[in-house]
Amino acid sequence: MTVNGVPFPVENKEQLNKERKKANLHEFSQEEINNIPEPDRIPEIEAGDNGYTAWRKKVGWL
Repeated sequence: MTVNGVPFPVENKEQLNKERKKANLHEFSQEEINNIPEPDRIPEIEAGDNGYTAWRKKVGWL
């Protein structure tokens, strides 16, 4: 999932490409990985995306 074209925060950036490879997804460049926000920014990111929040409520995630 992305937020404004930047991947959503992940817990372990060092393992990201390894996990993506297991799922047959393309690897991110180091620059792309460096641009991924830290997990502590998730509440701020979610608060800025009303459509995503509405969708999560609709499907019962919230």
